[in-house]
This record gives sequence, C-alpha cells and structure tokens, in this order.
Amino acid sequence: MADYIGQPESRDEFETKKKEFIEMKREQWRKEAESDSEGKDLMMKMLATKFSHWSYEKEYRVFTLLKNEE
Repeated sequence: MADYIGQPESRDEFETKKKEFIEMKREQWRKEAESDSEGKDLMMKMLATKFSHWSYEKEYRVFTLLKNEE
C-alpha cells in the first residue's frame, strides 16, 4: 500500500489516497470473484448443504444478489 499512496503531505491526503486504494482493490477483488465460477459453485453448495441429523428442522434458505456492497 505504501508504494501506491507514496508520501502524503497530510493526514487528509493520506486518508483520501487510502480510500482510493481500498476502492481500487475492492473493485479488483469483485471482478476476480465474479469470474471465479468454480468458487461460487463451491460456496453455494456449502451454503445449501444441511447436516442430515437436522432434517427435522423445516427451514427455507433464500439466496439473493445485493446491488450495493456497502
């Protein structure tokens, strides 16, 4: 991170550059996650799997995509 933000002259400049860096990385990670279909499939399988001894519980699991990450 220090390489990216350089040597800010003030605390405000540091905070601004830090936020820009975090947003840049967040966008990069989001794109990587969207392209990782194998990882998504595994995650959904894990979330949708129920231990057989809990079969007496009558539950519903609903999955949705969120439009806003915040």
